[in-house]
Amino acid sequence: MDDEIEATLAEMSIEERAAARVTGPGPYKVPLQFPVTAKIKVEGGSTREETYDSVSIRRPGMKEITDSSTIAEKKGNSAGLYWLAAQLTGLPEHVIHLMDPDDFAEVEAVIEVFMQKFQRGGKRNSVI
Repeated sequence: MDDEIEATLAEMSIEERAAARVTGPGPYKVPLQFPVTAKIKVEGGSTREETYDSVSIRRPGMKEITDSSTIAEKKGNSAGLYWLAAQLTGLPEHVIHLMDPDDFAEVEAVIEVFMQKFQRGGKRNSVI
C-alpha cells in the first residue's frame, strides 16, 4: 500500500506532495531518495554510524515557529530552516546539513505547509 501511495505522490508537484503528506495528527513520513549516513554521538562520548532512509516530521508548536523566525532574522533564513527541520524531525542539525538538496526540498515543503498557516496576510480573525 505504501508503494502505491508513493507512486501517486511521485506524479505530483513538490507542493502537492507535501500537502498530501500532511493529513491527521502526524508524524509525517518523508522517504529519502538519497539515504544519509552520519555519525551520531551516544552516551559516554562515543559515536555510532546511523543511516537514514526516511525522516518523520512532527507538527510544530508555536514556540518553534516563532523561535525559527528569530533565528532566521539573526542568522539568515537557511539557519532558521535547518534548526526547525532538526527540531521537527528529532535529528541532529548536522544530519540535516548532510541531506541531498532534493530530499531536503521535500522536508522543507512539508514544513512550509505548516508555516503558510501562520504567515500574515489578508484579513485574520483576531481579538487584537
